[in-house]
Amino acid sequence: MHEPTLGAGLETTMEIDFDGLVHGKTYVAYAIDGNNNITGPSTAFTVDFSVLQTPPSIAVGETKRDAITAPRAGKLFAVNLEAGRKYSFETSNNGDSDPKLSLYKRDGYNFIKVAEDDDGASNHNAKFEYTADSSETYYLLRQDFMDSGTCDITVGAL
Repeated sequence: MHEPTLGAGLETTMEIDFDGLVHGKTYVAYAIDGNNNITGPSTAFTVDFSVLQTPPSIAVGETKRDAITAPRAGKLFAVNLEAGRKYSFETSNNGDSDPKLSLYKRDGYNFIKVAEDDDGASNHNAKFEYTADSSETYYLLRQDFMDSGTCDITVGAL
């Protein structure tokens, strides 16, 4: 297996979309330039969600302040939901962030997106409701489309 070799002036951050990654499946990553041209050798990697550590939690009824300090970074929070109960998920920023929220549930080692929102509330905030179809731990992913920013995340029961 080769390690990717990136030329001068090219991105050195590998951005992988969390959606659709499958436990145990092997993927190939390529070094690309700003025009999406392959510029270097590829490297293969296999997804292993079995080593995923439990992320910090956010409780129903709680508001957490979250800061993103890198472009397109994301943070994962665990939240316990009860089957048949409706919940609200919302961000509140002071104008320095553009948060997106995505809610996932596990299917074995894989993650299935069940809800998401980017700008469903004012000031580029995210807001959505979801009725849990099973009692389990769900995973809330907070991302930001600005280089950095701070927002409050609130999970409520309706």
